[in-house]
Amino acid sequence: MARIKVYELRNKTKAELLNQLKDLKAELALLRVAKVTGGAPNKLSKIKVVRLSIAQVLTVISQKQKAALREAYKNKKYLPLDLRPKKTRAIRRRLTKHQLCWCRAGAAQHILRAKASLKTEREKKKELYFPLRKYAIKVSMPASGSIPIFSTRVVSMPAFRVSKMECAKDMCAISQALSTIIWRPKNLLTGMVL
Repeated sequence: MARIKVYELRNKTKAELLNQLKDLKAELALLRVAKVTGGAPNKLSKIKVVRLSIAQVLTVISQKQKAALREAYKNKKYLPLDLRPKKTRAIRRRLTKHQLCWCRAGAAQHILRAKASLKTEREKKKELYFPLRKYAIKVSMPASGSIPIFSTRVVSMPAFRVSKMECAKDMCAISQALSTIIWRPKNLLTGMVL
């Protein structure tokens, strides 16, 4: 018996494959009987080929079944366990990229070092070392009197990735702005962008 070609098996339907499997198993049973009863040596050498053919047919059947299941579960939220990627036990228990989003505070440094995350290592380090600098000046004009009341408060501003020297310059600029507000309130509206 000639060996089966797997590419030919892939073109057959499941019913045809099951029929072929049944025939091969029957042939294997006959060959085993011949082996016990002391049959011809050419029959004994066929056992290996038939067993291999059975394995090939079973493999093609299972591959077709898996492919059909993958197609059925393609747009579903959850996959059956045997369709999920095997990988390793540690990788399977690792948090997903969306669960691993970066923590702003320095408390969770181990999250920063995690490999699978939405941001790259470089991006996370930049955001850690150069956090948002948030400055704004709130001015409220009193009903009576010409001097405005002012206070500093934090608001959302664009991120600046700069050195400590520039942060010091910012603090200087804020103190100058405060003195400007006291003496020249109109300059705040024209000269400063909040």
